[in-house]
Amino acid sequence: MVHLRSYINYLDTIFIDRDGDTFEAIETFLRTGTISHIPNIRSIKKRVQKEAKYYGITTLEEFFSPMRYPLETIGKENIEMKQQEDLLRTLFAQDRDNAVLDDPYINMLPVFDLIDTFHPQDTVRFIIHKH
Repeated sequence: MVHLRSYINYLDTIFIDRDGDTFEAIETFLRTGTISHIPNIRSIKKRVQKEAKYYGITTLEEFFSPMRYPLETIGKENIEMKQQEDLLRTLFAQDRDNAVLDDPYINMLPVFDLIDTFHPQDTVRFIIHKH
């Protein structure tokens, strides 16, 4: 981790002698908490990950870990569904007598909640030719 005290000069300003583009990505992450501004280019992500490690910013470093599932790319509804599934898996593994697991409809998707979004005129017609 970097010790910034050694970089503070007599004007109480901090001089960071690093790649400007990479540091800009890190600074934006620190301000916004997101990585959407970082281009989806492997070499750039690798540089940002290396700099995050240098600065000790583990949350940013972990964003680029090959073991991390990119939840931010799957949408809010899917994140909520995954969180519910994770809860159920945890209950199943640790507390099989929990009343939540007794619900016979627990694994059913709320398919009919979106019934009003179905428009028959938007469907695709298939024509099957017999040879």
